[in-house]
Amino acid sequence: MSTKPGELQLIRFCRARPVLVCVDNAHLADSGSAQLLHLAAGRTATNNGLLLVMTLDGDGSPTTKSLLALKDLNAVSLLPIEPLNALATRQLVDAMLPGNRLSDGMVRLVHHRSRGMPLEAISLLQELRDEGYISETGGAWVGNMTPDISDVLGTSLEDAVQDRLKRLAKTDRETLGHAAVQGIVFLARVLSATTGRPGAQVKTSLDRVREKTGAFDLLKRGVFKFIQPAIADACLRLLPDEERIGAHGKLAELLERSGAHPEMIARHLVAAQQHEMAVPQFVAAARQYFDSGLLLEASDHLDEAEAAQQEASLTADTTDVLLLKCEIGLGQGDWVKCRGIVPHLLESELLGPRERAAVLHIYANALIGVAEFDAAEDKLRQAIALYEDLGDSERLCGCLMPIGNLWFEKGNLDQAEKAYKRIISVLEGQNSRTLASGYTGLAVVTTIRGMPDAAIPLYQEALRLYRECGSTAGVTRVEHNLGMLSMQVGNMELALRQFSLAATHAEEMGMYGVWANVQVSRAQAQVILGDIDGAVVSRERARAEMARVDDQLGLWECEKVSGMISRERGNHEEAEGQLRAAATGFSSVSNPLGEAESQYELALLYERIGRITEAKAEVLSAKAAFVELSAALDIIRCEELAARLG
Repeated sequence: MSTKPGELQLIRFCRARPVLVCVDNAHLADSGSAQLLHLAAGRTATNNGLLLVMTLDGDGSPTTKSLLALKDLNAVSLLPIEPLNALATRQLVDAMLPGNRLSDGMVRLVHHRSRGMPLEAISLLQELRDEGYISETGGAWVGNMTPDISDVLGTSLEDAVQDRLKRLAKTDRETLGHAAVQGIVFLARVLSATTGRPGAQVKTSLDRVREKTGAFDLLKRGVFKFIQPAIADACLRLLPDEERIGAHGKLAELLERSGAHPEMIARHLVAAQQHEMAVPQFVAAARQYFDSGLLLEASDHLDEAEAAQQEASLTADTTDVLLLKCEIGLGQGDWVKCRGIVPHLLESELLGPRERAAVLHIYANALIGVAEFDAAEDKLRQAIALYEDLGDSERLCGCLMPIGNLWFEKGNLDQAEKAYKRIISVLEGQNSRTLASGYTGLAVVTTIRGMPDAAIPLYQEALRLYRECGSTAGVTRVEHNLGMLSMQVGNMELALRQFSLAATHAEEMGMYGVWANVQVSRAQAQVILGDIDGAVVSRERARAEMARVDDQLGLWECEKVSGMISRERGNHEEAEGQLRAAATGFSSVSNPLGEAESQYELALLYERIGRITEAKAEVLSAKAAFVELSAALDIIRCEELAARLG
């Protein structure tokens, strides 16, 4: 097994100490993480291992498999924490240098200079120790720094680095271009060899040079990523304009031949002023991000495609761009965007039967979002007929999922269950997001019917499939549903923790519709726990987003929560109006479950203010609806309330 310098330093630091490895995300882990995990696995016979994991959300990568294997061996503890921050860096420093007395300032420096990458932090600690700025005194590691830390770590090298870059631009452009494509580590090696200074110091100086030239990109969610075109840009800026433009064009050709990520190719094409050629590359990048569940990044890259279109004086969006816009809008819960685009797509003569079925599927989901259930069902039936003709069982089942959801919203749990079970029977044994959705839908129905214990293994199977497919979006939806399950069984504290996790993931990924639904659920749990101010905040967040996308069902949920809040604040007349309006609203969109829940909350209000006759009428009406829905836990709650009312 080959090792990188950071790995060798880790081995030196940890020969007789616990192993600590930080992984931001199994998809985005630094390249040495998998090897380090295998190293840790091989050492667990003689040493206790501690593995600190930020997030464990992978798709069967070597890193993920190593994590799970180590956990199964009970060789490590998995401690989920936030993405690498100053506290996590302190934990890393404490594991590397047990008993240290390093200042918080030095730890912050290590965190800042390492950019959240564990091997970078380990390399920096080794460098500080080798230079004498960290030493072991009296059995404890201490800092010995008197000058400004920036002087220690290579500011004096910046001029040399700049000078060497300029000389490379003049005398060895091939090496410089190769370095730009290979990345900053390769370039640091080149500069180290020509300046005679240690590679780590040169890299630190190069980082600083690169930051000053705007060649460093901090992506959303706090994950650092080196973008090769930015590195190339930092180097190629040293060339005259005409030569720089040509160099970007040549790099784009080289990258395309080598199968590089389309985003990298697109950025070089833009820099080469070849905007028309950049458009399909940006679209391809957007599609890749969308397929990975990164909706914000997908949307950003479509915006860049449109900007390149304008630069190239191209007017009309292509069919694939419009389709992707619809899919992104659907993922974000923006029904208005979808409904605005779909008619143009359906009029296109370029749509084949498969593309037309996909558009109809998207259209149906958008219609469900605004509670136009009959129209949605019609579109789904059309899509199913097309997929049947094509013999595409996977996508046919994809249409069965919203069919099941339609039946669920209408209160027909039997038909919903049939749809979900058909998905499972057709796709059983496949690693499919649609199959995972089928298990999720069946778990929700099972929970509503008062069998939470039976729902848990269904959710577990859904999570397994979503993770194997790399669908963080699916995992997020399950997290929300698990919170709802916890609410059903009365564990509000656990529900709030699950809602918090789901809301964070949904917001980070741009799944604003899911995020808003989680906020409504959180508000209900907060009311039950007595956190009325918190419930108000959650409700307002949800209502603003739902109003933006015209989510009628969601807005009636907000109205129901408003009634619950008013009731707890003693505003009984206002609460009555809000809960009555919610019940009527749910009825208008054919949602008997929401209507019955509103009637139950209204019965609680009447009980509190002594209007017993009206309370009995509301609870009996709610119970009848819950019986029709086979909602066992809700039936029990109604019976308990009816018993109190006498």
